[in-house]
Amino acid sequence: MPPASSPPVQVDRLLDDLETLARFGQCGDRRGVNRPAFSAAYRQASDWPMEVMREAGLQVRMDATGNIIGRLGPSEGPAVVCGSHIDSVPNAGKLDGTLGVLAGVEIARCRTQENATFNRALEVVAFMDEEGAILGELGARAMIGDLASKDIETCSSRGGARLLDAVAQFGLDSSKLKDAARLPECFHAYVELHKEQGPVLDIEGIDIGIVENIVGIQVNELHFQSQANHAGTTPMSGRHDALVSPS
Repeated sequence: MPPASSPPVQVDRLLDDLETLARFGQCGDRRGVNRPAFSAAYRQASDWPMEVMREAGLQVRMDATGNIIGRLGPSEGPAVVCGSHIDSVPNAGKLDGTLGVLAGVEIARCRTQENATFNRALEVVAFMDEEGAILGELGARAMIGDLASKDIETCSSRGGARLLDAVAQFGLDSSKLKDAARLPECFHAYVELHKEQGPVLDIEGIDIGIVENIVGIQVNELHFQSQANHAGTTPMSGRHDALVSPS
């Protein structure tokens, strides 16, 4: 990568990009974004950053799963990846995910402006369906080779939209989704700039924090076998309730 003497990023330009992307799927009150993966708003939104990436000097492609990938520097060898997503949950904030993508684009602009040379390539990636409109982290799972045929064939959204249908309507071939897989040696490092999703940095007045660990969520499903009986007339010694039992 070039030395630290590179031109600084232009924050105003980055903010303008974030505002522009927020117009795709903007809610009527202009206070949020509704841009689920595979939607018409997402289709329009995905075209715009691809054009911005090209203007920043990146070689741009959309892989078999719909991940948007822009590359600057050597065409071969491992890349330093700056990535996130541009899809949203309902009424999302305009920075969630998009900041990580467009910050990478702004870095690429600066490198292009100084005609930088690279020991390793820089890739900017917008992953498909990170938020799980149909299959959460679809693009990321496909890229690391963790997308099973069963997921492709059976997955559907809560509203009943099938992944196979959504992929076809988006213009992709469901039989080639797993072609997005890449080998580990394609990557040197990964960084994601993200808005704070908690209150700590804001309360402390700290501009940026480096994530060292994240919360782990474990879900357990428990089954209780019990016998229903009248609550008022059966003594506890004779009951076999699901959560309270003498045995």
